[in-house]
Amino acid sequence: AVFITGCDSGLGYSLALHCCSSSGLTVFAGLLEPESPALNFLRGVAEESGRLHFVPLDVTRGESVNAAVEHVSAKLKELDLHLIGVINNAGVMVFGEYEWLTDGLIEKQLDVNLRGTMRLTRQLMPLIRQHRSRVINVTSHCGLSALPGLSVYCATKAALNSWSDALRMELKKFGVHVVKFVPGKFLVVPELCMRRDLMLSSILYA
Repeated sequence: AVFITGCDSGLGYSLALHCCSSSGLTVFAGLLEPESPALNFLRGVAEESGRLHFVPLDVTRGESVNAAVEHVSAKLKELDLHLIGVINNAGVMVFGEYEWLTDGLIEKQLDVNLRGTMRLTRQLMPLIRQHRSRVINVTSHCGLSALPGLSVYCATKAALNSWSDALRMELKKFGVHVVKFVPGKFLVVPELCMRRDLMLSSILYA
């Protein structure tokens, strides 16, 4: 089985479909929005395959993370499954020069892209050690080469890269691999930009 965050749309949605339909894996799909547009189609896949399980998850909230981990842990035991991987995919990007970003928009990116990944991984650590799960952190080329208008996003991904490198060394003794996955460009990235109108309003009227 594999646990994937940020499956409401975009990369996470595609990964959930691929792992379930093409790879034959059982997928625990973390969803932020209980009625996201992706859910209708994913429900069909879940009913047909029996291998797709939805997990309500807001990586910025500790209680949500704890509940998600408890749910996944219970399902693994119930279905006698091996957790082969955790894909930390949830992310948010805000375009705008740093001076114009509100504290809320800065904190949101830090909390989702960096703290959220750390928060979930820490709570999953007993399962990760037990199953020797592969931890896959979705980073970005922005963490390797900074771009104007994306200063905070770049900073979160650069920090995620460094954290992943250190975590890899820490978990090596348990036989756990930590991987940084840098995806290419997307024609559509709704999970990153889905709230751009709301974000723009908060900048303009702060």
